[in-house]
Amino acid sequence: MITIDKKEGLQPQIHQNLLIQVVNTVFEHLAVVDALDVTVYLTDNEEITALNAEWMGTGAPTDVLSFPSEEMDVDTGNQYLGDIVISTQKALEQAEANGHSLEDECKLLVVHGMLHLFGFDHSTDDEKAEMWKIQKQILTKLQIDHIKISE
Repeated sequence: MITIDKKEGLQPQIHQNLLIQVVNTVFEHLAVVDALDVTVYLTDNEEITALNAEWMGTGAPTDVLSFPSEEMDVDTGNQYLGDIVISTQKALEQAEANGHSLEDECKLLVVHGMLHLFGFDHSTDDEKAEMWKIQKQILTKLQIDHIKISE
C-alpha cells in the first residue's frame, strides 16, 4: 500500500495520484514483485529541519529524507519499506531555481527517496554514479529527465 500524507494546512497542494504514480514507476523499474508498503509525507521547512537535526545531525532544511524500515505488517504480510519526507517549501525553492515545476521537483524527490529506501546511496563517487544512472532512467520513464538534479 502506498500512503500519501501531509502536514495539516500545508500549501501548495501536490496531487496524491501523481506521487503514487511515481512510487509505482520506481517499483516497476526495479522489478519489485513483492507487495511493499511505503509512506510519502509532505511537510514544510520547519518540520523537516527538526527531523534533519534529530536524525542527520544537521539543523537546516533539506528537500527529502528517507527512513528505511524492515518491519512487516502483521495483517497483510507486506514488508514496510519505509517513509519518505519531503519539504514542499524546499522543493518549490529548488524548482524555481532550476526552472521547472513543483510537481516535477516532487517527482524527482520521490524517486530519490525511494532509491534510498532500496539501499542506494551517494556517499562515494561510485555509489553516486550508480544511483544517478538509475534515477535518470526512472525520470526518463516519467518524462521528466530534462530537470536538473540538485547536488
